[in-house]
Amino acid sequence: YYGRWKALQYMARHFYADILGSLKVSEGQAYTPYVQNETFKDSQTQVQLWVRDMDGTILYEATGQIMCEALSAAAMEGICLKEILAGKENHVFVEAVFNHSDGSASHQVKMPKPYKHMHLKKAKVTCDCARKGDELLVILKSDVPAFFVEIETDVDMVLSDNFIHLTENREYKITGTLPEGYQGLPQVNVQSLCDSYEFSDTL
Repeated sequence: YYGRWKALQYMARHFYADILGSLKVSEGQAYTPYVQNETFKDSQTQVQLWVRDMDGTILYEATGQIMCEALSAAAMEGICLKEILAGKENHVFVEAVFNHSDGSASHQVKMPKPYKHMHLKKAKVTCDCARKGDELLVILKSDVPAFFVEIETDVDMVLSDNFIHLTENREYKITGTLPEGYQGLPQVNVQSLCDSYEFSDTL
């Protein structure tokens, strides 16, 4: 595994970002989008929040903006989702995308219940690979939301992202630089959380 990042390394690159958007969940199913700005410049963040079912259908949508001064944290007003989630806690998830003024973005997914109690659909993730010079392009697409999608290759390389959530029925592009002198395309395998164990409908 020399030269290959593990799951924690990919995730750490996100939660140690200079500007990070997150969701805080409080008692009463209040979801509060907030931003931590570790830079020396003020930032502005556009926030989109959705409640989706396990088919990816949007059940609720909210937008907002967060102005955050340098070296500080700021939040939007909490959004109470208690009525929207009631009776559907095992079948829906909350997603937020934060687009920051420095050009970076944060992506957060929160489950109302632990993952083992969620009724995840069996996702069919397609994977297409192409090569341009020494750069490998991996294009992923899932028919239903797929969580913690892992890309595994038979070559030592660091990808632009990994262990990601595919929440929309669209293409997600991942890149990586192949080792010097590598010929052809590497073998690429993809799996997600729903492949790790069976989810019981009785939970």
